[in-house]
Amino acid sequence: METEKKKIEKTAPDAATKAEQPTATQLTMDAHGATPTYSNLCRVSGTPEEVIMDFALNPNPFGQPPTEAIKIDHRIVMGYEAAKRTAMVLIETVRRYEERFGAIELDARKRLRVPIAPAAASS
Repeated sequence: METEKKKIEKTAPDAATKAEQPTATQLTMDAHGATPTYSNLCRVSGTPEEVIMDFALNPNPFGQPPTEAIKIDHRIVMGYEAAKRTAMVLIETVRRYEERFGAIELDARKRLRVPIAPAAASS
């Protein structure tokens, strides 16, 4: 995979005013060896020090609850500061998506499109 470059805003106190002003910093990330994984289920829990996110694939998201335990594929543990920054980035990403493509419907029943059976021919 290719190396990704991202700009990250950091805040540094201004010596004269003690106000925080954002400064842009280049961050180079190497995604070589990263394994992409799809997840349609995320369970979030936490401790007083950390946020814990478990990601899994629910094989039957619209049907009956599974009879076997769903296997957690990945567990991400981060501090609350990183979790808040992650939440802010996700909110902004979804906002931009909806601005471009329209609102995301969270109720799965409203998203499903059931084909209408053709009317029976009358004799």
